[in-house]
Amino acid sequence: SHNHLAIVKELFEADGRILKISQKKGNIVVVGDLHNDLKILNLVLERLFYPHPDNLMLFLGDYVDRTPESIKDNKSAVVDKLLLLKQQNPKRIFMLLGNHDLDPEQYVGFHSSFWNEQAEDRQDFYREILSAMPIVAVTANGVAMCHGILPHMKDFQRFDLTTRLWRDVLWSDYYEDGQQRAYSTRGSKSKNDFIDAMDSFGARVLIKGHNPNAPLTMFDNKCITLQTNRHYIQRCGIHIAVIKLQNKINDSNDTKILDIEDIIKYDSNKYILAELKSSFFRNGKTH
Repeated sequence: SHNHLAIVKELFEADGRILKISQKKGNIVVVGDLHNDLKILNLVLERLFYPHPDNLMLFLGDYVDRTPESIKDNKSAVVDKLLLLKQQNPKRIFMLLGNHDLDPEQYVGFHSSFWNEQAEDRQDFYREILSAMPIVAVTANGVAMCHGILPHMKDFQRFDLTTRLWRDVLWSDYYEDGQQRAYSTRGSKSKNDFIDAMDSFGARVLIKGHNPNAPLTMFDNKCITLQTNRHYIQRCGIHIAVIKLQNKINDSNDTKILDIEDIIKYDSNKYILAELKSSFFRNGKTH
């Protein structure tokens, strides 16, 4: 059943390791780590993708592992759905690589319920396709996106996912000066590292995933960290970001960061905040 998806690898290769998003109208909706939360993915698609043909959607990686109990027998539900959507909408759906999306037997070892439970042929399939995904995306109006930390543009001259440098790109976290580190075993990068990498891409705002312990915004509101799954809902909530591609974006205040309530209530032209409408939603009259 997976043969027809081989074309997706070619689509990822055409996107490139640095994906340049040239569209200057409409929105790009940026979705954080999904961790196989199919319910949240479907909600985001129903509210912000299907009804809005001008919206692009970009996913920040970590499609697998931490599967919700309700679909525990389908460890690949989200990644399969996204690969199909990418095939059907190659110019609207974009996917970046996360650390969980690389086979731990080939790259950094970690316990993965997804990779451990795949049959060998499926493992080969996912290994080949997912490792081809872009690492960084950049919009024409200066927004950069990645999973862990932003590499320096010159690092792409020696691109090799098995090296320490590229391992750190997918696994490291940013910290403000003096901020307590949440993961002692993961690499940490400073505000200066952030500024250097951002300057190399000419970017003003970064949207990333990976670290559920990071503040929603940091580095003078230039860095936004998103999780979009129920696994970490108590720790950091569920968020996505909406960027207007024609606007000048200087910091997170020029973006719309939506939480789960906003996503549920999302309307085509505005964010519905009127009490009348929110009571309508609370009464459960919409699906």
